[in-house]
Amino acid sequence: MEPINKQTIPPREINKPVLALEYTIYLLTEIFEFLSRLAKQGIYKEGVNLKIELINTEKRRLFILSPMRANFLQEYKTGSPKLSYSKRLNEEEVINKPKELALEAIRWFVERFGWKTPNINALRNIQEELI
Repeated sequence: MEPINKQTIPPREINKPVLALEYTIYLLTEIFEFLSRLAKQGIYKEGVNLKIELINTEKRRLFILSPMRANFLQEYKTGSPKLSYSKRLNEEEVINKPKELALEAIRWFVERFGWKTPNINALRNIQEELI
């Protein structure tokens, strides 16, 4: 995945605080895939408490980076300075469902930006393209 830089963000968006949807999907999926690989090594036999925090999120809005996708028709922005996702996971689900667990976390985060009905199939398609 190409890093975010001034060439990947349209000029009108450079100085605005955004959270790129594609990078968020990629990063969260990678976190759960890494957790799954650790669990396969037997590290989390008793399960694991997962906590993911996004900081400096106040006034940040969701942004679709890819020019091949339509951007949002409305603005999705959070007023929270920090978003904390926590979940207790058992070993079996961590090993067998990392992408699904990532989608749950992705959905949780985008809902905190006001996107109350994200299309899970669209998020899953982006996930499959990136991973």
